[in-house]
Amino acid sequence: FDEPSGSYQNIVDENTNLIPVKGYSLWASSSKASTFTFTGTPNNGNQSINVTYTENGSSFKGANLVGNPYPSYIDWNDFDDSWGAIYYWDGVADDFVEWNNGQGSGSKYIPPMQAFFIITDSDKTFTLTNEDRAHSGGGNYFKSDISSMHNIVLYTQNSNKDDELFIQFNDFASASFDKKYDAYKLVSTYEGNSQLYSIYDETNFSIDVRPFSNVIQLGFQNDVAGIYQIGVREFEGFSLIIEDTKTNWFHDLSKGPYEFIWDNSDSEKRFKLLHKAIGISEEYVEEKARIYIYDDRLIISSPSSLNNAKIRVFDMMGRLVFEDDESDKMEYALNLSGGAYIVAINSEELNQNEKIIIQ
Repeated sequence: FDEPSGSYQNIVDENTNLIPVKGYSLWASSSKASTFTFTGTPNNGNQSINVTYTENGSSFKGANLVGNPYPSYIDWNDFDDSWGAIYYWDGVADDFVEWNNGQGSGSKYIPPMQAFFIITDSDKTFTLTNEDRAHSGGGNYFKSDISSMHNIVLYTQNSNKDDELFIQFNDFASASFDKKYDAYKLVSTYEGNSQLYSIYDETNFSIDVRPFSNVIQLGFQNDVAGIYQIGVREFEGFSLIIEDTKTNWFHDLSKGPYEFIWDNSDSEKRFKLLHKAIGISEEYVEEKARIYIYDDRLIISSPSSLNNAKIRVFDMMGRLVFEDDESDKMEYALNLSGGAYIVAINSEELNQNEKIIIQ
């Protein structure tokens, strides 16, 4: 990875010498799992490399791909105060995972020969010594090191690939970027990958440690239109509300993830995270189901599951055009012409009528 240009450069000469502490991405020639053999004397002692910061106009300015040159783990606890977050590329999720000061879905233990990004704000030298080495990484690659210090872990998911946002409230941190606590959001360029982050002062965070705040501006991206969701995996002592500024809808995340239709023209700042201490009234939160049409499908997004529900659709003349009795389904295929309709849901958990319009 070339920091000055913010892009990858292929090595085509097989006789090129690889540089210790420099990170590389390996493209295997076989589609099958393969074993690679390394021969020679393992690296030992002090190892260093120069890293650069360039105003290259990309989101990767100051991002240098370095690597663990040792046949042992490196403990990033020795570096996070001075270098900040560490960023791994997770090839399974086609996305970045981060770790900083006890937070993130990455790992503080860097496996042997593992490449990783560090972000610098100036040209300097990155140095490793034997004192930074560890006997064991304590588990799998990218092992989560979530501790009780976390307050909130949000996620978005599509195609079984998660993207997570870690938020912690700490009176010793500032709302702006703190190298010691925070991590930037490095956005995946894979088509269709949902990306979730927080935003403060035009900086995108994947790990956001800040003083307590009642409102946090979220960021969301996906270059493919569709139905997506935002949910919460971990939170303590708070009632968490998602505000959708496009639809003026408020959703309590304790009731389940928030499902929404995403269009490529939507603002990345469409969503806000609101929270108040448990016990304070949440009169502004709608407990109704969201009912809408997408690709000729009737979608019901309910705060509670449906049991033996009766689903009926009427046209504006009052004629029944669709009916399903004793249903627990949340999605129906419809073949209706354009116009306005009334959807009626009657179940033990929910009784609701909603007007929908089919273009």
